[in-house]
Amino acid sequence: ASNDSRKNSSYIIIGLSSPEKANVLIMMARDYWNSQAPTSFSILGGNSEGSFTKLKDYYHVNWSANEEKVFFFTNKNKYGYYKIEFYSSDHYTFGLSGLNLGKFGQLDN
Repeated sequence: ASNDSRKNSSYIIIGLSSPEKANVLIMMARDYWNSQAPTSFSILGGNSEGSFTKLKDYYHVNWSANEEKVFFFTNKNKYGYYKIEFYSSDHYTFGLSGLNLGKFGQLDN
């Protein structure tokens, strides 16, 4: 069972050299330790490391070994910082073999 404890969350902040309008997050579970992949998480955007706007929440995500998942989200603003906040996994810690943030399709500048 997943442990969804927001007070014990972990996060990654991605800082960009110039603000971009990202709309896709791609994550890949580890081989043997796929239980460390997040089962619930949020994507947030901001223009400083201390102030973020929530873009999308994800819940009840299941992972297989080496599985890659693509998570699309709506984003109407350019942000210089993106935060991926992990709330739960099927393990006592978080781990991934890959995490990529990007733009998919044509977005307004």
